[in-house]
Amino acid sequence: MKKFLPLLPLILVILLILTTPVAAKDPLFSMGGDVIHGGPLDPGKAAGDTVLIMGPWDSDAAYNGQFETPSGTAAWNGWTHTDRTCSEDGRWTVSTYQADNLGSAPALDNLAAWCGYPWEACADDEEGGYGNDWHEVLEWRATVPNTGAATAVDWDFYINWDTELNYDFVTIRYLNAGGAHELADLDRDGQNVHQVFSFSYLGGDYAGDLGDEIILQIAFDSDYCYSDEDCLNPTVGACQVDDITVALNSSVVSFTDFADGTLGEWFPIPGSDCVGDFAMLRDQLGDVDPCSSNFSYQTTFIDDGIVVPGTGGSFSINWRYGPGGYIVTPDGGLAGPGHGISNCINSPVMAWPSEDYGGAVLAFDAYRHEDLDLDSPGIYYAWAIRSTSSANPADIENAGFLDRNRLFSGSPQYVREGDDVSDLLVSGRKFVQISIIVLQPHFDGGLDGYPAPYFDNVRLAAYTISGPAMRGNTYDMAQDVFPAKGRVDHDNLGENSCRFDMARSISPTIHHRNDPGDSIIVTIAAVRDGSMLHGDPQLVWKMKANPWFDAYRTSTYGTARQGVANGWNVYEDRFAFDLPDTGFLFPGDVLHYYIKAQDRVGGQDIGTTIMPADTSGFSDFSQYQSYSRCFVVHCLPSFQFTNILFWNDQGSSFGRERWLYSLSQIFGSPDWGQMVDVFETNAPAMGMGNGLGGRAGTVEAISCYDIILYSSGSETRRTLVGGDDTRDFSDDIGLLNDWLATGNKDLLLTGDNLVSDLVSGLSADAAQFAGDYLGLTYVYPNLRYLINNQYSPVVLPTPVNPVPFYPETCWLAYGDCYLKGGPDLATFDAVVASGVGQRLAEFTDPAGNTGVYPYSAATLAANPQGLGNRIVTLPYDLYAVTDDRQDFTKTRAPIQTRSKLLFNILSYFGIGGYFFESGTDLPGAAGQLAVQNQPNPFNPATELLFNMPGKGRLTLKIFNVRGELVRTLVDGMRPAGPGKERWDGTDNGGQAVAAGVYICEARALGQVQTSKMVIVR
Repeated sequence: MKKFLPLLPLILVILLILTTPVAAKDPLFSMGGDVIHGGPLDPGKAAGDTVLIMGPWDSDAAYNGQFETPSGTAAWNGWTHTDRTCSEDGRWTVSTYQADNLGSAPALDNLAAWCGYPWEACADDEEGGYGNDWHEVLEWRATVPNTGAATAVDWDFYINWDTELNYDFVTIRYLNAGGAHELADLDRDGQNVHQVFSFSYLGGDYAGDLGDEIILQIAFDSDYCYSDEDCLNPTVGACQVDDITVALNSSVVSFTDFADGTLGEWFPIPGSDCVGDFAMLRDQLGDVDPCSSNFSYQTTFIDDGIVVPGTGGSFSINWRYGPGGYIVTPDGGLAGPGHGISNCINSPVMAWPSEDYGGAVLAFDAYRHEDLDLDSPGIYYAWAIRSTSSANPADIENAGFLDRNRLFSGSPQYVREGDDVSDLLVSGRKFVQISIIVLQPHFDGGLDGYPAPYFDNVRLAAYTISGPAMRGNTYDMAQDVFPAKGRVDHDNLGENSCRFDMARSISPTIHHRNDPGDSIIVTIAAVRDGSMLHGDPQLVWKMKANPWFDAYRTSTYGTARQGVANGWNVYEDRFAFDLPDTGFLFPGDVLHYYIKAQDRVGGQDIGTTIMPADTSGFSDFSQYQSYSRCFVVHCLPSFQFTNILFWNDQGSSFGRERWLYSLSQIFGSPDWGQMVDVFETNAPAMGMGNGLGGRAGTVEAISCYDIILYSSGSETRRTLVGGDDTRDFSDDIGLLNDWLATGNKDLLLTGDNLVSDLVSGLSADAAQFAGDYLGLTYVYPNLRYLINNQYSPVVLPTPVNPVPFYPETCWLAYGDCYLKGGPDLATFDAVVASGVGQRLAEFTDPAGNTGVYPYSAATLAANPQGLGNRIVTLPYDLYAVTDDRQDFTKTRAPIQTRSKLLFNILSYFGIGGYFFESGTDLPGAAGQLAVQNQPNPFNPATELLFNMPGKGRLTLKIFNVRGELVRTLVDGMRPAGPGKERWDGTDNGGQAVAAGVYICEARALGQVQTSKMVIVR
């Protein structure tokens, strides 16, 4: 049987490989990644009414999504609930399906035992297969006359199987007094394989209620998604079995060839592993969300020993806020250990309003609590939806439920779940139905369970749509990259191509390698009634290209700065898109792209959808944030001689925006992108090999950076990964170790759970990195419990401090509700400086006193390993730094406290800056490098006056307001002191530039300064 530990990695399998490798299956335990939806090319064309199909009592919805009456008493309102571990009839039958030539005497029209169901064919697949969340057993029993004697068992049969690799299994096993003993786990596929097993029962080792039976089983188990039921993994399975022979003590006692059309001595066990249907409506429920509560009736799945008689109830160990202290069963309910709950609630079958409505949005409230600690059981929840175009609502039973193949869990809080589900519904639909599911897909977790989840306030809205439905995910989009060669080759510039690859690796975990999908994947479906896709979907791209590499652009696009690439259909509604991997993208290039698709109803009604829906910044390369982040690719390093890299390894757009705002305040907006390179990890919590260690690969690729700024935000796992942890595709720890080993490097690490993730993972290298390089001892995962329950403690620098903090510096480490635009609480790590670590700042008590707590609010490791490196660590993310609790909801002040703190740290690292937005220098600015021009404005020429802080290399470059290089005036060694250079208003080609604003950039000795100039004609 397959087993999953909650903190083990996602097993990624290749969905389909055509002429070009594409995407893997959506991971079963999907903990990150944001769904992206397309929108109409002309928003006005799609404008129309929205109809609420399911909603609350005070709406006009025909169906109710609350679980109570208008007066507030409990009511299911047409919803039903089911234990999905039970089935009324076993799925083992005798059939000719896929049984030709199976067995010891191959023949046509052969009969065999089949575990499957006659599902309708999926695309080019054959009819029939298996469904999601099946647990089917075919069993044979024999009673022995003498339980004190041993019995030798010889068992053989012939079998075909066809299952999803690494997820769905045919298990061959026998049962004795000690439980089940697996003889084989079969997945992927096999044809007419002769299975032969020999084993023995010892005296007193027999199974059964009386301890006198030999029990043989052929079992099939499938997971939550990817089967013939949802058409995501078409098979001809699960399996067919024939010619089963059992011999005891060398004497054949049973032979079954199913030729009589019956299962003979073999019996299906329908519902033998029934865990129980625990769905129940309860009100006044407790929770541990400090920001939200819901005391109305909600759907729960708590095992109190009454809703499912015979379980005895499941009592909490540590989380006793459920009714009577009871929780969701962590140990299999009626079926016992080795089984997991799988309950669902299904809405009424709902009539679709009319063919005018092609779009749909599903939403519901969920209270979640599953931290996936080693002692937690791993209880997840999910949603699904199905539809039918039949006029008979009963026909919806023949449709499979479809979903995003995600299971949800998380820290204790109320959240609003759901998605745009337009692409999951059939065209011309007449009826729809919603399912919300609670399940435990792995059964070997801990017993420290929770009362969660609870569900309430389900809403389904239909809206008009004017083109095909389009959906993607951040981990299926292209990722920031470095040269595929693993280093920048200065001698052979044409060897520096960067690949256009999706974020996630498509290599199964067992291969222990990073193999990014070569194309991106988007789901595109014609959902308007009577519509069909019109032409090939397209990827439209535009590039700000580094002109240094124009002579080496050998792809089919040559030196073109924009173009279109057609997509191709890989499976069902999934389309792949790709751009050249060689001779196209080079260091310093920035690529913007979007996806475009059309559908047609009849001959004239053509609708167009684009993704992202807002492409207003598509042609704007003047600022880093001018266009949707998920549709931007940077090939790094930028070749702008910057020595700073900001690595955004967090999934929060809220946190990202605040980091970038601080960088713009320090280095000047909008030009800070020329001072700092940015590498962003798509869907970082997924751990799919797309971190810096996976995409830079070698230390040579990042050797140009002297400073790395790192943010993991509030991510709780998959922060810095790798080292000796062979689960991971991305060796971030190894890469940082190599980078620091070159000496004289500066590193800023910030993140709520960074240290706890390093030391509590499965990597000894990561734990050693926290101690030896960061100078930290990990204490506890939630700081507030150790500092008088303060959610947002005040932080003060320590008196003796090498960092030039701004006078009277103090800040809040803000972890209270609404930190990220929604109800949430931060859980900062409690750490203590040790070894090479020095505490730079401390948390005060509620009265503002210092010296109360030993925990470090900022830590410096100066010169760890004796290599001249400096590492500063914050046990919270930089975006949590503020001096105003309202900072997260009101308009920001001219200079943010987090910007000042980042400036102080950069100053300690030797980088000067200027707060352009305030027009005020801050203490710590080096101030030696300066540049300005006179006259200004000018025509036709001006003199650039500069001051060198010391002897070294100087570059003076002129850029236009779009960030495009216009002229390189100086690129070479200069002595210390003042100097000047004349610019005559021409570009590198000697042509006069147009009137307007231009920017002069001076770089020397790790410092950067800019000056704005105006040409008048």
